[in-house]
Amino acid sequence: MASPDILRTIEELADARDARAALAAAHDAKKADIMRQIADELAALDAEYVPLLAAADEQIKALEQDIRAAVLQHGASVRGSRIQAVYIRGRTTWDTKGLMRYAMRYPDVLTYRKESAPIVQLRMIKEVPMQAGVAIS
Repeated sequence: MASPDILRTIEELADARDARAALAAAHDAKKADIMRQIADELAALDAEYVPLLAAADEQIKALEQDIRAAVLQHGASVRGSRIQAVYIRGRTTWDTKGLMRYAMRYPDVLTYRKESAPIVQLRMIKEVPMQAGVAIS
């Protein structure tokens, strides 16, 4: 795809995202109207359930910590009927900068180096400093 085609497609994407944002804003406004109508009922429901949910969360958190500690000490995965605690051994990492310095003296080590393919990440621009139609570099 040529540079003008890419720019045109980028602008089309920006327009599509703007249209979706407008739809989402309309949806949120209608939802807010409905929520105002039932706010009192929801507050009563929260007053009843929030403390119960918090207590359940604390119990779950404590049990998860106990299981993690026990499985680490056990040194192997343990499978229950509905939950499996998977033991994952520590990962090995390398100092890339140090290895590249080493490779300057011993280039044979580079035969073991692998590099993944490049990817494209789309990011929103908060403020457009120039007019639309900015050249692609």
